[in-house]
Amino acid sequence: MLPWIPRNTAVGFLVLSVALCGVHSTSISSRHKRQVKQLEADIENDAELCKGRSPSEYFRLTADEDCRDVVRCSVQGLLALRCPSGLAFDIDKQTCDWKSNVKNCKQLEKPRLVAPLLATDEPLCDPGKLACGNGDCIEKELFCNGVEDCSDSSDENVCTVDKDPNRAPPCDQSQCVLPDCFCSVDGTQIPGKLEPNTVPQMITITFDDAINNNNIDLYDKIFREGRNNPNGCMIKGTFFVSHKYSNYSAIQEMHRKGHEMAAHSITHKHDEKYWSEASVETWAKEMAGVRLIMERFSNITDNSIVGVRAPYLRVGGNSQFKMMEDQSFLYDSTIAAPLSNPPLWPYTLYFRMPHKCHGNGQNCPSRSHAVWEMVMNELDRRDDPSFDEELAGCAMVDACSNIISGEQFYNFLNHNFERHYKTNRAPLGLYFHAGWLKLNPDYLDSFIQWIDETLAKNDVFFVTLTQVLQWMQDPTPIAGVRDFTNWKEKCDVKGQPLCSLPNACPLTTRELPGETIRLHTCIECPQNYPWLEDPTGDYYAFKKYHKHDEKYWSEASAETWAKEMAGVRLIMERFSNITDNSIVGVRAPYLRVGGNNQFFMMEQQAFFYDSTIAAPLSNPPLWPYTLYFRMPHKCHGNGQNCPSRSHAVWEMVMNELDRRDDPSFDEELAGCAMVDACSNIISGEQFYNFLNHNFERHYKTNRAPLGLYFHAGWLKLNPDYIESFLQWIDEVLAKNDVYFVTMTQVLDWIQKPTDITGVRDFAPWKAKCDVKGQPLCSLPNACPLTTRELPGETIRLHTCVECPQNYPWLEDPTGDYYAFKK
Repeated sequence: MLPWIPRNTAVGFLVLSVALCGVHSTSISSRHKRQVKQLEADIENDAELCKGRSPSEYFRLTADEDCRDVVRCSVQGLLALRCPSGLAFDIDKQTCDWKSNVKNCKQLEKPRLVAPLLATDEPLCDPGKLACGNGDCIEKELFCNGVEDCSDSSDENVCTVDKDPNRAPPCDQSQCVLPDCFCSVDGTQIPGKLEPNTVPQMITITFDDAINNNNIDLYDKIFREGRNNPNGCMIKGTFFVSHKYSNYSAIQEMHRKGHEMAAHSITHKHDEKYWSEASVETWAKEMAGVRLIMERFSNITDNSIVGVRAPYLRVGGNSQFKMMEDQSFLYDSTIAAPLSNPPLWPYTLYFRMPHKCHGNGQNCPSRSHAVWEMVMNELDRRDDPSFDEELAGCAMVDACSNIISGEQFYNFLNHNFERHYKTNRAPLGLYFHAGWLKLNPDYLDSFIQWIDETLAKNDVFFVTLTQVLQWMQDPTPIAGVRDFTNWKEKCDVKGQPLCSLPNACPLTTRELPGETIRLHTCIECPQNYPWLEDPTGDYYAFKKYHKHDEKYWSEASAETWAKEMAGVRLIMERFSNITDNSIVGVRAPYLRVGGNNQFFMMEQQAFFYDSTIAAPLSNPPLWPYTLYFRMPHKCHGNGQNCPSRSHAVWEMVMNELDRRDDPSFDEELAGCAMVDACSNIISGEQFYNFLNHNFERHYKTNRAPLGLYFHAGWLKLNPDYIESFLQWIDEVLAKNDVYFVTMTQVLDWIQKPTDITGVRDFAPWKAKCDVKGQPLCSLPNACPLTTRELPGETIRLHTCVECPQNYPWLEDPTGDYYAFKK
């Protein structure tokens, strides 16, 4: 039987709807008919052509230059689609797009991926294991973990919400209990099982992208003083801030007024695949990075930046949500739920999403995550929902392409409000880009009119996304919500901005060559424009000259570790005249643990201890331990390669520090190992308090050594921090049972525990007790040197010994090897 291709057919159009001039299925052109007829002779039957192909997958019969024509399989045969003029069909995205955006016109079909053998008549593997596509068995938990463990990569090819072997379970309300967890089977249940007419109707207004002089006047109009909720507090908005071109003095003022700031990335890269396929590390750089930038340059010190929205609403799968857990983000607001009546309430991702993964090629999280999802209910864009046929909804208001007048927008707001208000009162989310309202002043007028009319109701509140979660965690009926404490903070902020004349810092960064960008901030200008690898803007000023590729350290061989660590020890011993064998410790750059290779090297090279491994924040903290036995804590950090075998090495474990301003009150946050990685420290006073409460956490529990780990540049660039640090040291030294010691001295004490009464005379702590006198060398040699390992560079080596012939480096740590190398 030859494939049947209908002449006029509307092909699966809901899947292919895009805001690109209205894509329509059309009759097949006469040229395309001829092509199909020519191909009919070569196609034995439609079953062969469609074998193993999804009915929803479009593919090409020929590689035309305009690549507008595609077909898909159906029970009747082949159904056809032609993109409108000027558009082309993107095989990877499975949608029509502008011709200039489509790069796969020569590609006939989507690449076929090998599927694992998850469902077979007879088990192929032992319990706890599953079969790859080639029949190899691996541990079940290795499937869909972001790493290709099967030789055919099949373990990472079937990882959707409903097929991931390690997927989150369906909602179980016996296990999911407020305030920490909320779910319902279909997502429409009201928290606290309140009756709808007792629930305050919450409305959230959000804006995406940079805050600057182009839109701050718009925000002032919408959130003007005196436009209050029924509890007397100003209406509030949530701003998902991207970094480039943001004015941080303006963000500081918006935050002062009680609006919520959330993370929307540093780069806002245009490539949608970048977000869908980004690693945990990339997500952290983007989202934790932009949070750090806002905290630092907008003086936000209350840990209130807890939300994430991905650019272009491209969900990042398990990687995004794993990052959010690691970085202590509270909620995401990227996932869209298809238009439904009644709409959905936000939910936690401990259990499976209560709706399908909606959108073209979205990468929704399949596993369980300790994150709230502020789900984006699609809006109904029909002019008359009671009469018009159903249309696909739209998540962002400015994506509702049928809105073409202020009056139409006003009606749109009203009927979407009624859809929430008259059903289950799920929060109504209105998600904007400021430019849409700026370019359409009649839309803005209608919006403000609608807000004022809606505020006349005594049970409607315009709140932030965090305020929605605060209410859900403590469901309060309308009768009591006027006094709901969490909604009274920064209730009606008045007064002048904290900073009236911000610095306008013209800055560059090596990450954006050729660009000079102004950073507006109320604090001192950094040295560089903050970006992915340097979110504080100061890192390149003191970045160490060691390898920047973290994988270099995680995956290095024992030989490479020896060249790096034994090599630098030899350099120090030779050129600093250190002859007492006292260099016995190791710390890996970027705290990237090198696994068994690193520790095997340490045994071979007679290193005594490592201080690279971080232990997650705990109370009480951990004491150092030997690695003859298994570590007493999990392998902590993103993609770390901890040693799994027994090693004759001490681990001077890096207990993470508690970075909360008030540990007795603030919610838990992930700790930080390096002091300068504690991104919330932005003043000397805050640093002083941080030192005090971390000291108390050790001193009043098990007195495990308190490690304070720095890069010198952090203190050099922040003189108020160094003053607070010195003040704290002097105050702590007033105690008669506190000692500032070296790591080797810690191990000396652990090997011979001595109580406070005897420690004053503890012999290992008396060596070089109070050294005075002049330096042994007052005029060192400043040797200008080169090495063939660093071509083109001349580096000065300062030393009290004779200058070597070459600059010491990996293959020549003495600087003389190349002079006599055979």
